[in-house]
Amino acid sequence: MYDDDTAVSVSQAIIYLNKLLSIDRKAVELLLKDTRKPCNSQLANSNLLVVRWENPTFADEKPFYTVSAFAILTGLFGIDEHGSKICMEVDNEGKIIQFKEYSFPVEVRHD
Repeated sequence: MYDDDTAVSVSQAIIYLNKLLSIDRKAVELLLKDTRKPCNSQLANSNLLVVRWENPTFADEKPFYTVSAFAILTGLFGIDEHGSKICMEVDNEGKIIQFKEYSFPVEVRHD
């Protein structure tokens, strides 16, 4: 699909992920959406990927960070103060609709 000496762009990665989604949605959702695992604070604070802060279920548990396979994948393209460059659009039932490029909302001014 890509030349060996050519880096994959964000756009190419999105096309690839959406193609995988069209071929086997269930597998992609299981691998990329439903794979959150606990991680340590060093990984959480590394600025290499986006992690989630989880509140404990039980009173005797401490809060912790989790990371997903999707976060590791999108971290390859870098993150900024708004998150990763690729996002996963999910419907109300949690089903992945599509992958797309994240665009931070632009402030609209009415002068």
